[in-house]
Amino acid sequence: MNKFFEVFNTLKVPEEIGVYLTDTEVTRVSKTSTNSLARVYLSSERLISKQVIYKAEDALKKQIFRMKNMDVRIIDRYRLSKQYTPVKIMEIYYDSILFELEKYWTLEYNLLKNSQWEFVKDICRYACGLFQKNIFEPFWV
Repeated sequence: MNKFFEVFNTLKVPEEIGVYLTDTEVTRVSKTSTNSLARVYLSSERLISKQVIYKAEDALKKQIFRMKNMDVRIIDRYRLSKQYTPVKIMEIYYDSILFELEKYWTLEYNLLKNSQWEFVKDICRYACGLFQKNIFEPFWV
């Protein structure tokens, strides 16, 4: 695995974006056979807000993947220390979760935004009217 700016060494981004990407690793880069979509898979030990991810996607599309009608998606994965409990992640990352849901899944965005949520034994449960769902089921249990 290579660091983000080793793979995309000609990419120019503002410092407030670059600081989040410096220690991030690129695990894979792929594109569709029709050249309509490029995917950049990232791995990081710290959370990166979706606003930063989307700005990096825009920069990659404009500067690196300049083919006509090619879209760029960053698939971000995290290797977080045990200090990041589901409760802590929700506190830190809630706005980014809403931001991504609003962009791709309008119904889920509205459900989460307008719901009451709580944690029971590291499981986030949210309720909106009569609907109830568990999220953040811990994968380590």
